[in-house]
Amino acid sequence: MDDIIIREALSKDAEELIAYTKRIGSESDNLTFDGNGFPITVEQEKAFLEGVHKDKKSIHLLAIKNGKIVGDGSLGGMPRRMSHRADLGLTVIKDEWNQGIGSRLLEELI
Repeated sequence: MDDIIIREALSKDAEELIAYTKRIGSESDNLTFDGNGFPITVEQEKAFLEGVHKDKKSIHLLAIKNGKIVGDGSLGGMPRRMSHRADLGLTVIKDEWNQGIGSRLLEELI
């Protein structure tokens, strides 16, 4: 697990993140999307990641292994009266399941 780097997702990661979501979407039936990923452009993904980066109540992290995304985790804060809540997302590519990557991402998000 020492070969896993956890870092914030940045707009420069947009294209690789789109490819990542297509991969994980095809590896599990437990997601809200399939192997087509999200219907989003690279520019839209960049804008989304920039928005998350600026939002003090939200974070999007990546797990990187050998320079490739192998997992991601996010907390999306909610506005005003719901500010005590957040949406949580956590995924890991199937080849890396049961290696503790999801646990590390969750610990960092907490």
